[in-house]
Amino acid sequence: MTSEIDLVNKAVIFKIGKAMHRQKNVKLWELGIRNYGKRIADINETQCYVYNTATASVAAEGHRWILTSDNKITTNTALRDVYPIKRKIVWKEASAASEVASLVAAGNEEALELLVENMFGENIDVPCVDADFETRFDIYPRRGEGLYKSLPCGELHYDASGLIKAQAGYRFTGIEFIL
Repeated sequence: MTSEIDLVNKAVIFKIGKAMHRQKNVKLWELGIRNYGKRIADINETQCYVYNTATASVAAEGHRWILTSDNKITTNTALRDVYPIKRKIVWKEASAASEVASLVAAGNEEALELLVENMFGENIDVPCVDADFETRFDIYPRRGEGLYKSLPCGELHYDASGLIKAQAGYRFTGIEFIL
């Protein structure tokens, strides 16, 4: 998205473009990033468990939500292609057997929301001179390995000389960014 100011008409004009349109390969070993596990998303798999306190056992399991390298969510473990696995468990407690079904549904929803929030949550800064918000970064972690993930351009960092780096994926900046 780009914007311009029309001073005559006192308006701000926003132009929305297509994201992830231009491809740029990023080879992490060329950037000196060896331990990419610390820089990737906090969560790439979630699941809900319901614990019945009356019987002191796990009463039910929810769906296992898995994030794939093309940023799609699946429940099929055979389609898992993002490693290392970073799993988050949503834990619910039921005091009666009648509560289990509703807690599983609520837990599945919460687990899916957690995974969606971490869908593009990466921490990879790419030094580049030719990126914009239409750029898609294809991340390759090690020489000889395949594609890890395709990420959109989340931020562009400029200084007085121009573009110095781009951020692959999005990172939560919090309320202090707005203030």
